Amino acid sequence: MSATINGTAWSAGAATGYTTSGLLFLSGVNTNQSSISMQVPANIVAGTYTVSTTSATYIIGYTNGTITYTMSDGTLIVSSNANNTISGTFTGTLMDLVSMATIPVTNGTFAVKYQ
Repeated sequence: MSATINGTAWSAGAATGYTTSGLLFLSGVNTNQSSISMQVPANIVAGTYTVSTTSATYIIGYTNGTITYTMSDGTLIVSSNANNTISGTFTGTLMDLVSMATIPVTNGTFAVKYQ
């Protein structure tokens, strides 16, 4: 899992995933302990999906220290979801829902094996 966040390259040292209650949760953590997390339906198929703060179905978040951002306007493209591995790309705007500050995320990619 990797992305460019606010102009800075970010890469997960490890990424994991699991399914529960019909949802697929993905998470990647880098060496500075910042993380990107995703929530999508477990049965998601290849396609393009809109991510926003009003969607309870497709959620992408970023945590850096004590600040948590949620994707307020973005696109998730799932290339494949087969054999317990999901891959694709994402891009959009992350928002701190406390301060309302926004930062861009571009070049997001993921290929995560899940349980």
